[in-house]
Amino acid sequence: IEAGEVGREIPAAPPILLSSPRSAAAEAFRGLRTSLLLSSPDRQPKVIAVVSSLAAEGKTTVSVNLGISFAQRGETVLLIDADLRRSTIHSQFGLPPSRYGLSTILTQGINERAVVTPLESLPTLKLLPAGPHPPNPAELLGSKRMVEALEAFSTQYDRIIIDTPPVLSVADSLTLAYLADAVVL
Repeated sequence: IEAGEVGREIPAAPPILLSSPRSAAAEAFRGLRTSLLLSSPDRQPKVIAVVSSLAAEGKTTVSVNLGISFAQRGETVLLIDADLRRSTIHSQFGLPPSRYGLSTILTQGINERAVVTPLESLPTLKLLPAGPHPPNPAELLGSKRMVEALEAFSTQYDRIIIDTPPVLSVADSLTLAYLADAVVL
């Protein structure tokens, strides 16, 4: 980082399923999708939380590519950036940080359709950015409004993928894992 660039976001590499769809890594994400679909014989998981123990272990990469793999299958997918402390999903798609997102839905009750971002490259995949970083992320993610938001999203989307913060650093992920049908660690 050169002088004057501190705090500037470094653009992320594009998701592997979009940039190299025939690669071994892309096939691994499709395999993960299939494993999730087969994980529960009675009911396929609709809400999937992606967690890891520490930061920088690939939660966002897995979340994004898993969401893309479901969307490429023809499902409507909502990809939620629930890391209200260090949000990064927007950068995976070359988008700037959003002034509105999950945090504004949970604090102000803004209509979620107004803050969900459609992605031109894949129309069945929608992104719900984290929004501004609130002072109380764990309380917001464990709130009644979060449960209500997930219930509302469940009626609109075939699959919901939640990118979470690291589980050993903060309690947020534990709350989200409880609300999910499946957890990818």
